[in-house]
Amino acid sequence: MNKDKTVLIIFGPTASGKTKLAVEVAKAVGGDIVSVDSQQVYKELMIGTARPTIEEMSGVIHHLVGHVSVRDRYNVSRYLTDAEDVIQEILQRKRLPIVTGGTYMWIASMVDGFSPTPPADLKLRANLEERADSDGLDCLYEELKELDPQSAEKISPADRRRIIRSLEIITITGRPRSEVFREKIILPFDFLKVGITRPRQDLYRRINLRVDEMIENGLLEEIEMIIKDGLEPYVRDVMAHGYPALLDHLHGICTLDFALERMKTDTRRYAKRQLSFLSGREDFTVFNSPTTDDILEYLDTQGYQKRT
Repeated sequence: MNKDKTVLIIFGPTASGKTKLAVEVAKAVGGDIVSVDSQQVYKELMIGTARPTIEEMSGVIHHLVGHVSVRDRYNVSRYLTDAEDVIQEILQRKRLPIVTGGTYMWIASMVDGFSPTPPADLKLRANLEERADSDGLDCLYEELKELDPQSAEKISPADRRRIIRSLEIITITGRPRSEVFREKIILPFDFLKVGITRPRQDLYRRINLRVDEMIENGLLEEIEMIIKDGLEPYVRDVMAHGYPALLDHLHGICTLDFALERMKTDTRRYAKRQLSFLSGREDFTVFNSPTTDDILEYLDTQGYQKRT
């Protein structure tokens, strides 16, 4: 194992305890945390995204947390560019980069390779949207079948978003989406991949408790400030868990109890998807409710000795 290229990934579902575990491992081996969380990147979203506090960071440097505004267009392509730069800088300081978070699509792109696609052309997309409304989505789907039959086979005729995006890519690049996606950028690192789980009922209990604690810690006040600052459309667009329901509550659309139950339900559903991702990955070493020593012993077996 080449320590100059080694990156530890600690992935787990929401509320599984991965943040605390990653911090403890970082303190034991001399590492920095690199967040892989598509919501914690936004500086305006703190409590509702469970962004670690200064106390929870416990002196460990955390990267890619709260570094962009919800007004910015941030996606997996930008994240991977930022993550590669940060990881290289950590390795140059002879420390272990510990990538942790729950955005499994970003993790998959990090370890499996990423197919870069052109940025959105909003004018072109608007034209395609108008065509879908006037001519019918089936006409656009037939056009996609003619221009890119391989992509069309994998896309439902009712999947408006993917049909329009596929035609957008074809128009911008002059190449089928299926061809563009065959090209992958591979990050130049050796990944040690750890997954953590908990018994499902325990996980759901922790999720419910976390939501209640967010309210106690001022989540409603955070969302009131979002409305005051005119950020509501941007927050809804990034689809941060819990925020839409509580925004609805503050506008009088639903009760607080209803909003909180919706937030808990949505979070539990996302945790199920995170667990499904992990169960389908044979390249992750999975631990059930691991301790710090469990992870350190795993690093030892991989040839990465903890500092004395």
